[in-house]
Amino acid sequence: MKRWHPLLLTLPMLAGCAFIDSSPCKYICSYTVDCAEEQWDDYDLDCSWEDEDDVYEDCIESCTDEWKDLDGDEKKEVKACVKCVEDEVGDSCDADDWYDANYDDCEDECDDGDVEDFYEDFYDDWDATDEVECDGYGTYTSPPYTTTGDDDDDDDDTGPTTTGNLVVSANWTDDGQQPQDTDGDSLPDVGCGDSVQITIQDPLGEPSWSFGMAETGQPNGWTGEDCYMGYAWINVCHSVGINSSIPEVTSCSALDVTDGRTLLDASKDPFLTYFLEDSLGNCFVWGHDTSYYGPMVCTPMS
Repeated sequence: MKRWHPLLLTLPMLAGCAFIDSSPCKYICSYTVDCAEEQWDDYDLDCSWEDEDDVYEDCIESCTDEWKDLDGDEKKEVKACVKCVEDEVGDSCDADDWYDANYDDCEDECDDGDVEDFYEDFYDDWDATDEVECDGYGTYTSPPYTTTGDDDDDDDDTGPTTTGNLVVSANWTDDGQQPQDTDGDSLPDVGCGDSVQITIQDPLGEPSWSFGMAETGQPNGWTGEDCYMGYAWINVCHSVGINSSIPEVTSCSALDVTDGRTLLDASKDPFLTYFLEDSLGNCFVWGHDTSYYGPMVCTPMS
C-alpha cells in the first residue's frame, strides 16, 4: 500500500501552469518537499535536499505525467483523497498527523486501488533519494560496556572481561539498477535490492554476529530481515563477521530472501533500524527508530 510519505517530500509552492493547478500535484509536492527536512530533524537525521528547487520541479513533472494518464473517474478518486488529507493535516509536518489522515481519518477516500496505483507509479518515476545528502549517518559507537567471554572449556568459569566501545557501520552501495519486469507479468522480477557492507570493531573480538534490518520509517515497511518480528512467515537473520557484505537478492521475490541476501536497497537507509547481536546475547541497535527493538533490551548506539 503506497501513498505519499512526507519523509520523502516538499518546498515553497511555486507558480504552476493551469494544468498543474487543476491537479493535486502542487499540494503533494509542496507538502512533501517542505516537510522532509523538518521530519528528518525529528528523527535526528542530518539530511538535506541538494537543491530544493530541482527536487520540487522533478516532483511536479513526475506527478503531472502520472496524472495525465488517469481517466476522469480516477482523477476524482485521487483528488478526493488528497483533499481529505489536506483538510485533516493542514500545515502540519508531523508524520503522525499524516499517517492518521491517510490510514484512519481519510480511509474511505484513500483506501482505493486507483489511488494507490497512482502513488505507486508516481514514486516509481520520481526517485528523490539521489537528491538527498546525509552526513554522519552510517558509523555508530556504543557507550562503554563490559563483556565477559567464554574460556572454551567445560567448567562453569568464564573467560576474560573486556570493557570498551563497539563501533559498527552499515554502508550501502547503490548498483544503479531499477526494478524491471522481464517476463511480462507486470511485476518486477530483477533489479531489486542493493548490497550493504557491515564492519564491526568489537573490544572482545567476537568473530560472528547476527545482523537485522527493519524498515521502520515507512507504513507497512519490510521487516522480513529484522532478526525479531519478521514479516508474515518470513523471518531472516543475517550471519555476519567483522567485515561482511550482504548482496541483493537475485530476484524481486521476498521468498528468495535468505541469510546473506537482502531485498532492501540504498534508498531505504534513512528509514531503517539496525540490529546486531553477538553470540553471548549482547545486542545493539541504531538508526531510524530503536524503540522498535525495545522488548529486546538492547544497547542504543549513536
